[in-house]
Amino acid sequence: QKCVWRGRCGAIHIHTANTNIYAIGLHASHGDGLPGSLRDVAVLAKGRPWGARLLILGDWNVDLLPAHAADPFADTCGRMDRHAFERRWLDSLVAAFHLEVIVPSRSIDAPAGKWAESTIGAPVTRVPQGEAPGLPSLLDFAAGSRGLVQEVWSSWAAAPGDHAMIVVNLNANVMPRKWKKTNWACRDEQ
Repeated sequence: QKCVWRGRCGAIHIHTANTNIYAIGLHASHGDGLPGSLRDVAVLAKGRPWGARLLILGDWNVDLLPAHAADPFADTCGRMDRHAFERRWLDSLVAAFHLEVIVPSRSIDAPAGKWAESTIGAPVTRVPQGEAPGLPSLLDFAAGSRGLVQEVWSSWAAAPGDHAMIVVNLNANVMPRKWKKTNWACRDEQ
């Protein structure tokens, strides 16, 4: 299949007799570069083949943990303000493409080091390394067409760095189309 790149994102169309998925992987930029990364995702998503369901996964660099009910650091002063604007940008992208965000429901194991105990039961996908400042966060997750992503979980066993590996379980079967592709004709051309 053909792979398409734009900025820090790559997309591939997976099309077989039973599957029609346009998958986008990303490692979004931090800070001021994030809107550009989300724009790149939107451009790739708009270019997907007609009828293909959309899957976007990777390191979004948008921390969803402060807004999650299982945030073990919810009592930290100003916690909800962390990445608040970034979450709004993500919400806009998700709404524009009628996607649902699925965060890891569980972790197969815990991160090594000082964060292991405090992150049990929380969907943490990144931990500060060594003595680096900051708190664990939820930056890695999936967004997909409704019903496509069944479950996401994380694993620290194979993680070489500060991010967990995310694993996605998909409902990859082709869904029958409920509508036909239409053509738009201008009234002046009739």
